[in-house]
Amino acid sequence: MTARNVGVPTSEWSLGDVYFSIFTPSIIKKKPEDTIYANGQAAYTVNTFHDRNSDGFITKHEIAENIADYYKAGFKYEE
Repeated sequence: MTARNVGVPTSEWSLGDVYFSIFTPSIIKKKPEDTIYANGQAAYTVNTFHDRNSDGFITKHEIAENIADYYKAGFKYEE
């Protein structure tokens, strides 16, 4: 259903897109460099671990990199 709603077939999805499909499907259509959350937003505050370069902006690419890293590490999450 989500693939139809966002207009991107699942055959073109990345691991990050699978994650996005659960939490925020609209992100799938965004470009890797697009800002998803910015400092000052409540969503940024609870997702600061995704701000890999600590610039105050969380991009689609940063979130996807984190998801890939967690996957490669065998889901060993650090707090």
